[in-house]
Amino acid sequence: MSFALALLAAVGAGPLDSPPPENPPPERPTNVLLIMADDLGAEWLSCYNPAAPPTPHLDALAASGTRFARCFSQPLCTPSRVVLMTGKYNYRNYVEFGFLPPEERTIGDLFQDAGYRTGVFGKWQLSGDGPDRPDKIDPADWGFDEHLLWQLSKRPGHGNKGPRYWAPKLEAGGAILPSDKDDYGPDRFVDALLDFVKRDDARPFLAYYPMVLTHDPFLQTPETGPPAGKAQADKEHFPEMVRYTDRLIGRLVAGLEAAGLRENTAILFCGDNGTHQSVVCPTPHGPYRGGKGLLNDRGTWVPLIVSLPGRVPAGATDERPVDFTDLLPTVCTLAGVPAPADGDGVSPFAGDGGPTEARRTAAFVWYDPRHNARINRQAGAFARDERYRLHADGRFFDAGDPLDPAEEELTEPLTEAQERARSALSSELDRHAKQGGGPPGSAAAPE
Repeated sequence: MSFALALLAAVGAGPLDSPPPENPPPERPTNVLLIMADDLGAEWLSCYNPAAPPTPHLDALAASGTRFARCFSQPLCTPSRVVLMTGKYNYRNYVEFGFLPPEERTIGDLFQDAGYRTGVFGKWQLSGDGPDRPDKIDPADWGFDEHLLWQLSKRPGHGNKGPRYWAPKLEAGGAILPSDKDDYGPDRFVDALLDFVKRDDARPFLAYYPMVLTHDPFLQTPETGPPAGKAQADKEHFPEMVRYTDRLIGRLVAGLEAAGLRENTAILFCGDNGTHQSVVCPTPHGPYRGGKGLLNDRGTWVPLIVSLPGRVPAGATDERPVDFTDLLPTVCTLAGVPAPADGDGVSPFAGDGGPTEARRTAAFVWYDPRHNARINRQAGAFARDERYRLHADGRFFDAGDPLDPAEEELTEPLTEAQERARSALSSELDRHAKQGGGPPGSAAAPE
């Protein structure tokens, strides 16, 4: 008898050629943790920018999964949130700033119908305002079983009228939760989220965490706080806010690992738009000023990291363009939940987590802010491939590496490669224009 057979016999195992059990244990469903930072461009993550202050936990998350080098969002928060929730371009369902039409079917609805328990923790900004809107729309109307939110209702002194950071005004179950000057909103959200995912429940979970960090006001974090008196906003606090964002990601990953949930939980981390225009980050190419509200790379280039151990390739970088409509089908594909047939996005992964060739060749952004803030008035549309960006008004740029803030507007004569790129991007813009996605304000744009 061979050593291997003798060893198996010694421990009571059957012969090597014995058939597998008739009823092998079923695979556990895939959980989803979807994290979206607020006003954080990709330039502030050290896994995207070697000159940025270190973000070790996000770097580790990227090393455990796939980092998308060219993910493009909307230039402003609500437009991005509407795309993420529904998987549709803004020209199809964006009505006004701060509002998601109640009839829209969301990621929460999809996962709830698939038997998942669903929760949202963080910044909401989707319930609308004004005399023709209800004071509060319950997130349960969009498929979320549980919530802890800032900027849900519009009551004076509460919701988005109250602070998000120190002594936050947070809502859950129709009530404002008590807080004091030592309470820090981002910690409260992570506490609630970890309680939700660790709960003794046989069902898989979808946990959506739209962070309040790193949006202004730029305030100190628990790293150096709480403030002794009234918190003083200063953009010098921004790097500290990024560090605390990174620290919270570390807490979440460690919490999943401690609960034995990490191996079957897909984690997605992204930003909702570019960094605030007052904030400058060092890069190997020189200073990089945030471009929130602008229709260029500085306003729309955001991080996207996807990690699912054993399925999503680890340590990989994907250079092909993606946009925010791709997020919903991505999480659906990884979880095995059917994506809506009327969505606009394409998952970069196949069902087994490997890359798929069914990918877009250009990201598309259609943007009409419908918001009266000066910083956000720019409207328009563009298509962006790995190198070039063509705007609906005809402007054509060699944008190159999105980490390099310098870009060249191209004019005639173009090289043969540039002509091919412009033609392909023009076809992409034409495709959307035929569906109602012409430039905002044009006859092809929705009213």
